[in-house]
Amino acid sequence: MDFRYFARKRPPEEEPSLAVALRIDEYASMSAFGRLEAAKQAAVALYEFCTGCGIPIMVYGDTADRSKLEQMSVYAYVDFESNDPDDKYALMNIQARSNNRDGMALRILAERLLHAPQKTKLIISISDGQPKAMPDYTGEKAARDGISCIT
Repeated sequence: MDFRYFARKRPPEEEPSLAVALRIDEYASMSAFGRLEAAKQAAVALYEFCTGCGIPIMVYGDTADRSKLEQMSVYAYVDFESNDPDDKYALMNIQARSNNRDGMALRILAERLLHAPQKTKLIISISDGQPKAMPDYTGEKAARDGISCIT
């Protein structure tokens, strides 16, 4: 509690107007090299930090099927509306599943986050960066899918 090096000598008193959305890629490749275990640990740490600070957090995982229908599955592990202290245990259900469609997943989280009343909104995405939802879901097609969530 040494405030010698800070411009403000008192601890902050105001509540931050922040909402956090964590997206975890549940593509099968995340199971390699301990990526998924690291993602779980990061999810638990972020959840504990946010709940300890009174910051609303939602944690979603996603996967895309290999079907020609390009179906997307989204798993809500923790959501803003829930006040259950046991929500954090749902984070242990995060697992590697099938393919992924990063752009669509980010769009879903962004739309959900837009309805939060907080002024500042933060999306964190944990992924290995390899979108593979269908044979041609790379490059320009994947970029367009993600860009539509930003505009």
